[in-house]
Amino acid sequence: MNYQKIILPTLPQVDTIIAIFLLKKFGKEKYPGIENASIEIWTEIPKGETEISLNEKGYFLIDIGGGKFDHHFKGKSASQIVAEDLNLEEDPALSKLLAFAERADKYGLGTISTDQIDKAFGLTGLISDLQKIYPYHPQKIVDLVLPLIEAHYLEEKRRYKELPEEFEKKLKEGKAEVFVVKQGKKKLKVVAIESDNPSMVGWLRSTIGQKADVVLQRASSGHTNIITRPLKRVDLTLSVALLRKEEAIQQNRGEIPPVDLIKPGKIPQVPEWYYDRATNSILNGGLNPKGTPPTSIPFERIKELIREGLSYLSLRKTYFPKVQKSQYFLEIRIPIEIAKLIREKIESVSAGIKLHLPQNYHITLLHLGEYSSQEIISLFKKIQSILKEIKPFLIKIDSHNLKEGVIPGYEAKAFYFLISEGSKELNKIHSKIKKIIPRFRTQEFFPHLTIASISPGFEEKIIKEGKIKLKEDFEIKIPINKIRLTEIVKKPDGRVVYKTKKDFLLGE
Repeated sequence: MNYQKIILPTLPQVDTIIAIFLLKKFGKEKYPGIENASIEIWTEIPKGETEISLNEKGYFLIDIGGGKFDHHFKGKSASQIVAEDLNLEEDPALSKLLAFAERADKYGLGTISTDQIDKAFGLTGLISDLQKIYPYHPQKIVDLVLPLIEAHYLEEKRRYKELPEEFEKKLKEGKAEVFVVKQGKKKLKVVAIESDNPSMVGWLRSTIGQKADVVLQRASSGHTNIITRPLKRVDLTLSVALLRKEEAIQQNRGEIPPVDLIKPGKIPQVPEWYYDRATNSILNGGLNPKGTPPTSIPFERIKELIREGLSYLSLRKTYFPKVQKSQYFLEIRIPIEIAKLIREKIESVSAGIKLHLPQNYHITLLHLGEYSSQEIISLFKKIQSILKEIKPFLIKIDSHNLKEGVIPGYEAKAFYFLISEGSKELNKIHSKIKKIIPRFRTQEFFPHLTIASISPGFEEKIIKEGKIKLKEDFEIKIPINKIRLTEIVKKPDGRVVYKTKKDFLLGE
């Protein structure tokens, strides 16, 4: 008997696609030809035919005809029935697939997340999209989805079989080591291994693996990466400093200041090591080391350095003190005489509205975020190089452009003047500075001058009905000849102080 067709009653769904995957992957000995069988849709089996008679003609029925693989009224999914028929139900590499099929078919849940993006790009949602695009081509749907199922299975197989076997082999060969390090009050489980397998790190950190807090993986190329488990919040500061210092010694690159040794990212003196704070890892090229030279430090020495770096947390405070950072933003400060004139144009305000002090009137150009003093000073020349090309100009505010609403990055309802003239120049400055700043807070920019706000703690009615009444129509032109860099300083008592760091003159 040679199977040529797989018959379904409806377009392929999660459950039936997984059942087809199991048959094509594992059923070719029991069901010859099934691996090449094409997909067809029947609403019912032909009169006078049975599952057995159709099998003899090369048809394999799933969920139709009330036969062996029709899951209706059996309390099981079709994929579960196929798995049991092929003696696969105990395979841990298939457990998630079978659970997913049951959840999608029996409970109709599919992707459980309530996030609309998760739902749209979850497998259930994507299969639904394919059904709409290819309503008359079930084979196309199956052909597109099977590689995804295959990829998942192969990775699960690695996690449950191949990776544990490789790890045990490496232990016996002396190419893997497990040790515990105490960092402050934390006990860290560290695994060091020589392996080219890109899935090894994930497995070693997982609950089905070694539950490692720190993994050192050395590839055959010599590239070595140190990866941590995020929830453990491992301090890598001293570790990266020791690695960079040792690399410089190995390659005769001279002394490196301690403050440079602990910098995030790459440092020019030691390009081999990238300190990634986002993932809390130290990378010597990562998964794709192209362009990054392998470290010259022997693996045994790296293990010693990591032991020392993780263990001596107290030394970090002594030799590598935490670099103090502040928040910074670029602004245009309104001259006090003009600010007072604007304030005088306000006749009255509703209850709950807090008028800003004229001396605080400013136009925010860009929130730079957090920088150390050394980092911010290094930006001075870059900023000045942009602003020297910009000539002084005028902006205009007028009574017709008094607006209200929530400004991006500002929680409270605000009252502000849109800049009616000069906004083109402000947008130009904003755009040019963004290109030369390494990092900044991303948010919508529209030139405006905020003069008042309502705290979100007030009743909704007060917030909604709050108004500002002006004495008269007016327009005021304001000369712009400098941009200010302001530092936000947080005092120990909780107070926030705004400190001028530098004024940049336009056109100079």
